[in-house]
Amino acid sequence: MKMKICMILLMGLLMFFSSQAMAIQISPEQVNITATYNGQDVVVKGALQKDEQAVVQIIGNGAEVELKQQGKVGGFLWMTVGHISIANAPSAYLLCLPESINTWRENQDPRWKTLNLGFSSLLPQVDIEPKPSNKEEVFRNFVELKQSDSLYSIIADGMQYSDNAEGGKEFSATIHIPAKMPVAEYTVKMLRVNKDGAIDGQETARLQLVETGFPKFISSMAFNRGLLYGVLSVGIAIMAGLFMGIVFKDRGGAH
Repeated sequence: MKMKICMILLMGLLMFFSSQAMAIQISPEQVNITATYNGQDVVVKGALQKDEQAVVQIIGNGAEVELKQQGKVGGFLWMTVGHISIANAPSAYLLCLPESINTWRENQDPRWKTLNLGFSSLLPQVDIEPKPSNKEEVFRNFVELKQSDSLYSIIADGMQYSDNAEGGKEFSATIHIPAKMPVAEYTVKMLRVNKDGAIDGQETARLQLVETGFPKFISSMAFNRGLLYGVLSVGIAIMAGLFMGIVFKDRGGAH
């Protein structure tokens, strides 16, 4: 009986330390947005079995976005002809792939399709109103808009590996957090993929983007002291106008 209890305890300890070893590490875990912030690199590290590959995703919460729909009026004049609401699309989707899995993606290997990754994997969860005749095309345009702000991106060869003392290997992925990424909490997900394209397991962690310094002060004032914020905004605008008037006056005015 005692032997059985000891074996159970030993197995529990082995599982605990194994799970600890597989946990991913993020550096930094919190990105501080200051007045001079222009984006920042985040490094994700962890352990794998020898024959596994790592895929890392940084995913924002689903948000609703209102977009203007452009169309020709009178057959020649482009104008806003309506609005489209896109809901449940992640506010950000950053995908980091090793070279081998990116090759699957480029060649449309069946193993890539099994993983269900990339922008197309988001389409089933997205709601578009009013319902378009071609949901795929509307979503593709939405993705292109997100890509222009670097909020949706696929890093094709962003994984580095090194052997470890336990007979497995360590991975390291460097992912750039763009300047336009909203202040929020993001899910960092690491998938352990075997050579057959099956997912052996996954680990998740959290990444925080927070405002500090002057941006935090402005944001706090806007939400908590709206009247004072409005008065200061008007005052700053007036002072800026007066300053520009003086500058142009000193230069002899605009020509």
